[in-house]
Amino acid sequence: MEKRVSHIDDFAEFYAKLLGEIKGNLKLLSKFKKPTNPTVLEEFQKYISQASVESYAIKRRNLFLERAFEYFNSSKTRGRIIGAE
Repeated sequence: MEKRVSHIDDFAEFYAKLLGEIKGNLKLLSKFKKPTNPTVLEEFQKYISQASVESYAIKRRNLFLERAFEYFNSSKTRGRIIGAE
């Protein structure tokens, strides 16, 4: 439990960056431009906008968040959002 509590600040930073990444990519799409990070749209955002309360959508979002947070918190990719290059 202590390990999880120690990651609260890191997760908040990660989530804010993730939301910014999604917002930026949705803005590109609204201008008919190619998204720079389709990963966040295909593996996370679509499960928010389509069937968001279905159990499979909730599970997919959770799995993505776990994987993306590990990537963000990894020593090799610290501070980067998965799929962003």
